[in-house]
Amino acid sequence: MRNLSPAALATIATKLGSEPITIVEIDWIEDDAPKLYADRDIGSISGKILEIGDLDNVINISENDSSQELSLTLDDTDGTIKEILDTNDIHKRSARVYQWFEGMDFDDRFLLFAGKISSPVTWSERQRTISFTIISQLEDKEVGFSAEEGQFPWIPKNLIGKTWPMIFGKVQDVPAMQFNQAVRGTTLCGVGVISGKSYNLAFPAGGNDVSFYIQMAGMTAQINHLGKVASAYAGIAGGHEQSEAASDQQEELSNQRLQMQSQHWKNGVCAE
Repeated sequence: MRNLSPAALATIATKLGSEPITIVEIDWIEDDAPKLYADRDIGSISGKILEIGDLDNVINISENDSSQELSLTLDDTDGTIKEILDTNDIHKRSARVYQWFEGMDFDDRFLLFAGKISSPVTWSERQRTISFTIISQLEDKEVGFSAEEGQFPWIPKNLIGKTWPMIFGKVQDVPAMQFNQAVRGTTLCGVGVISGKSYNLAFPAGGNDVSFYIQMAGMTAQINHLGKVASAYAGIAGGHEQSEAASDQQEELSNQRLQMQSQHWKNGVCAE
């Protein structure tokens, strides 16, 4: 939505004697001051605009304040713009189109269109002009979530990239997504049913017990942290006691993790 000052609204409401002036502001160079051009000279602003797309289409777009694209041709008789093109990449540089009226404060100009310069940029040696298109700056906000590889190490591969259910308001009968794969059959040792060992080999990233792998990941992080603490204290004067205590905790936790892994493996293996 455009924000127009009272002075701008009063000028627009004047039916006779007002001439709209188009002003283009372009960020040719990153982290540099933008350059201003108009369709006629206004003080220090050069009247370099020769042609510009249909502004009526820009103004009358429903439910949006910018169209998809706007063509622009600038006069470059003095070669200042060509010099910028020779030393800078202007593709996707920001550009803004304003409208202003004579007699109105310059700060009261209002935005008609904002976007990015799009290739190709055409330079005419004979006419000394530069032509390009400004593509409207559309916002694209991500909605929803899907687990990607590396975010959760315990998610099966066939669930990578699958969109999770998304709910708006109060709903009923929302389709669910299976998060971990379950073993089918009467027993892990039954005929035609995959055994615990084979299942773990087939789905090493959390195939049959998600909570177990989460717990293992937490214990591994604690063990690694205790190792870093022990090394840090070992490198400072008077830190021997703290270093030894951290090492003891690390060893105890490692043994505990090993026992849990062994028990978990025994519970899942049948006569293989």
